Amino acid sequence: MPVLRDRLGAETWNALLGDSSQTSIDAGVTLTGEKHRDMVVLLLEGRLRAYLPMRNGRQVTARYLRSGQAVGLPAAVLSWGDWHAEAVVPSTVAVVPIERLQQLIGSDARALRTYAEELAYLAVDSVRMVAGASSESMMVRVAAHLLEIAAPTPDGRLVARITHQRLADSIGTAREVVTRVLQRLRSAGVVRTGAGSIEILDADRLMTAVREQEEQPEPQA
Repeated sequence: MPVLRDRLGAETWNALLGDSSQTSIDAGVTLTGEKHRDMVVLLLEGRLRAYLPMRNGRQVTARYLRSGQAVGLPAAVLSWGDWHAEAVVPSTVAVVPIERLQQLIGSDARALRTYAEELAYLAVDSVRMVAGASSESMMVRVAAHLLEIAAPTPDGRLVARITHQRLADSIGTAREVVTRVLQRLRSAGVVRTGAGSIEILDADRLMTAVREQEEQPEPQA
């Protein structure tokens, strides 16, 4: 599915961006609705993980965002600023006043339709992620998150620049649980772990694990 930027079109996306300055953030930096109240964050380059913090200290990942997507969109139609987005790789963002988005969707029917579609995709992605957290095996969850986070390096490797603790936070589990799964993957020759990084040696095997989970038939009532 094309990202929000592509579905809006370059002219409308640039109108939304306006004269907003671009900011580079390091991996691990978290943006929040509390700090960016009445703002929308446009992801220009990189990767963000949108999540909800829970009362028990765990996190529930709602969505991974690619370049050309945005976080904080619901604030245009309701008073909601309880969003969190962590950069999983070094990223570039632009912070846009929510009024600009409201004016855009109020004056452009195509932009309004695209905005409504994006909210629907956000809801579907969030439900899938939450459902997966309660129904998928830990192996599948680790595999899926690694594939979302990993990025190619200049020398052709596929590496997730993430610690065991941050990966556990992304999945919503304990670090020890993730470490045990990674030990199994390492023993099987699927990954290589290092200080603050996890290199994927066999992406096909990780993808196969995720696809097999997705293709399992629904249980009969």
